[in-house]
Amino acid sequence: MKMLTCKRVLAAVWLVLGGIAVVVLIGQMITDRYGSRVGDVWTWFSVYFLPAATVVFFASGVGTHDSESNQAMVSRGAFLGALILSVLYLVLILLPLLAQPFVEADSPFETMNKWAIVLALFQSIVIGALAAVYIRP
Repeated sequence: MKMLTCKRVLAAVWLVLGGIAVVVLIGQMITDRYGSRVGDVWTWFSVYFLPAATVVFFASGVGTHDSESNQAMVSRGAFLGALILSVLYLVLILLPLLAQPFVEADSPFETMNKWAIVLALFQSIVIGALAAVYIRP
C-alpha cells in the first residue's frame, strides 16, 4: 500500500472520530454538564487526543502528492495495526464522553479520570504503531 493512501486513511479516521468527540464535548459544555470543570475536561481531552492526532496530521502533510516518500510502499501489517489501534483508541476516548448521561458518579469528571490510566497506556502503543507506518528505514 502506498504511503499517500495510508496517510489519507489515517488522517480521515482521526479527523472523523476526533471531530465527533469535539462535537460531543461542545454539546456537553453547552448543556453545562461539567459546570466549573469545563477547563479540566478540555485539558483531559487535549492530553489524550492531541499528541497522536498531531503526529497523524503533520505526517499527513509531509511531501507533495507525487513525492518519492508518498509513493513508497508501506507494510500492510503496519498500516492495519495502526488503523485498528487508532480506531480502538479513539473509541476509548469517546466512551467516557458518550457515557456521561448514564453515569451516576458525583462528578462527571470522575468518570473521565477513571479512564486516564487506560488511555495513557494505550496512547503510547498507538503512537508506536503510527511511527511504524510513518518512519521507514
